[in-house]
Amino acid sequence: MMATTNEFGPDSGGRVKGVTIVKPIVYGNVARYFGKKREEDGHTHQWTVYVKPYLNEDMSTYVKKIHFKLHESYNNPNRIMTKPPYELTETGWGEFEIVIKIYFHDPNERPVTIYHILKLFQTTPEIQLGKKSLVSEFYEEIVFQDPTALMQHLLNSNRPITLGAWRHNTDFEAKKESTMKAIIEARNKIRLEVIDLKEKLTLAKETIAKFKEEIAKISKAGGNFISPGIEFVIGGLAAVGAGFFTNPIDVIKVRLQLQGELEARSTYKKIYKNTLHAGYLIAKHEGICALQAGIIPALYFQVVLNGIRLGIYNTAKKYELITNDSGNTDIIKTAVVTGTAGCIGAVLGSPFYMIKTQLQAQSAQSIAVGYQHNYLGTWYAFKTLWKEGGIVALYRGWYAGIPRIFIGSATQLTTFDLAADWLRSSQVFINQPILLTFFASVIGGSCVAFTIQPFDVLATRLYNQRMDVEGKGTLYNGLLDAFVKIIRTEGLIGLYKGIFPTWMRIAPHTVLCLVFYEKLDQLYYNIFQN
Repeated sequence: MMATTNEFGPDSGGRVKGVTIVKPIVYGNVARYFGKKREEDGHTHQWTVYVKPYLNEDMSTYVKKIHFKLHESYNNPNRIMTKPPYELTETGWGEFEIVIKIYFHDPNERPVTIYHILKLFQTTPEIQLGKKSLVSEFYEEIVFQDPTALMQHLLNSNRPITLGAWRHNTDFEAKKESTMKAIIEARNKIRLEVIDLKEKLTLAKETIAKFKEEIAKISKAGGNFISPGIEFVIGGLAAVGAGFFTNPIDVIKVRLQLQGELEARSTYKKIYKNTLHAGYLIAKHEGICALQAGIIPALYFQVVLNGIRLGIYNTAKKYELITNDSGNTDIIKTAVVTGTAGCIGAVLGSPFYMIKTQLQAQSAQSIAVGYQHNYLGTWYAFKTLWKEGGIVALYRGWYAGIPRIFIGSATQLTTFDLAADWLRSSQVFINQPILLTFFASVIGGSCVAFTIQPFDVLATRLYNQRMDVEGKGTLYNGLLDAFVKIIRTEGLIGLYKGIFPTWMRIAPHTVLCLVFYEKLDQLYYNIFQN
């Protein structure tokens, strides 16, 4: 007979400190194809979603009920199971997210929520023909930390479900073994790579030492060491460092900007509910490395864009081309120079930005948004575009990034300079150039996020759209056409999709890029000064 709260007295809700109880469970679904579409409702599969214990024990001793939240298109999408087996069977034609909520007999324990993507489709021939069921199930553990006295009693009241063998569709022990083997192999590989990198680092240090010796000889002889265009090199290197850290949020931003493309609000299902949810879904369905999708063309683009942009900006600053008579920032000159420099870099680096966007938009079928180009990688994308139309195909939509970069670059570097001037005039961080750069770039990066957003959405949509056989976009004919269509179908808010990840990316990117530049500039000066 099940224990009740009354049996444990009025303080049964009190926690038993230092006690941790783990209950392993298995959740998922099985599905079988009918062989053809059902005429009366168009359904193609029968499926069963379930939650069951990993071990042979009755969950009902501590589970009160399990709530399955289905797609709204089903009659009574809220299904509640109050006793084992905790499962439900339905038919349908499409995949969707099922929210599973587990409630416990002890009201003091919070319900546990699990999100499961109903899986119906797979490329295995036997499954496609309906000869074999598709299985999509996962192992999970419910951890009860410091449970109440009542809950501790319920959790320890184990009783078997069956006297026979208790099995699952998935051999989790074999899966655990293969996973551990893969982890060990990866560790060994990383260890060897670390050894190799240490050897390369030693060699690099020796090379730098030799360069220092040669420079010292030149300085001693009275010569001058001149490196024309070093600002361009430092700018590219600083941007690469920043891009590596901010690329994951860029992937999330692109997915959010493509979600519900040219669809009115409330007429489409939001796959990505917010920035954190998008990151979680990408990592869950595509792996954590998917958050670095498009990193190679993204870094190439940073080298081209910021090598030119920061190179011209710092050269102009060095020769006082963007300052007024009092030595402070001239707003108009700075905006024009930095905006124009950014446009030059954006146009030259357009192929890299386009491929970066298309690779970042690529995703698992169940969470796909926008057009899927299905490239196998950066080099494959370049070869495909070259075969389609050569240099013209590579520079398709080159104009898309011009307003984005002009406004973004002008806003970013102008507000950065104005903030730096204000901090200097306030006698803040006078002898701490890195801190001064950091706080000025925080201001510059935050300002650019809000001015650049609508143009960033336009660029993402134009670069990712599908092309017809003549190389023309199937959705948009240009910037103005894209702007009008988005406003008409999605409203003004359509141009501000992904505003939060835009800020989360561009603000830290600005900070990292300008701080890295300042640090690299100091390093260069310390190494090559006379």
